[in-house]
Amino acid sequence: MGLKISFKSSMSSRKKLINDLEKLSQQFIFPQKRTVLLASLKGERNKWHSWVAQIKGILDNLNEVEAMKFSGLALLVEQAPDIKFYQDKLEKYLVGKSAYYKYYDFEDNKPKTDEKIKELWINKFFRCLISPSFVGVLLVLIFVGFIIWFYLDRASCLEFVNMIAQPFLKAIK
Repeated sequence: MGLKISFKSSMSSRKKLINDLEKLSQQFIFPQKRTVLLASLKGERNKWHSWVAQIKGILDNLNEVEAMKFSGLALLVEQAPDIKFYQDKLEKYLVGKSAYYKYYDFEDNKPKTDEKIKELWINKFFRCLISPSFVGVLLVLIFVGFIIWFYLDRASCLEFVNMIAQPFLKAIK
């Protein structure tokens, strides 16, 4: 199990990480090797923890979100190793990620991911503006602002209400 994980971001190291991921995934995908890992869960758990740490390290260097998903699936299997459903989910995940990263072009997809990250932040900003909590806070701030304005300068506040706000209130009636 002495696979070393390199932390370089070059293309050759990514390919090495993908090959390592494929080799480690096969330890769970093949039923004979899976029984060894699952038997480790009932004993000292050394083999299981070593295997999980290696795969999580590889996925962490490829994509942190995938490493978190794997950690969740591994935790489910660790807590209930006899449940076939969790084993099948983890197997399906490992098969899918091995195949996905085998044909994934990191250099070609980098500009696309940068654009998606920028678009994600723009969407988060606009969602914040239309969220009910933001609108509620904004209304409270406007209300408090009018109260402060009224106490600081009553004449201009009343003039504003008569010229701007009163026609809107009449239109509503």
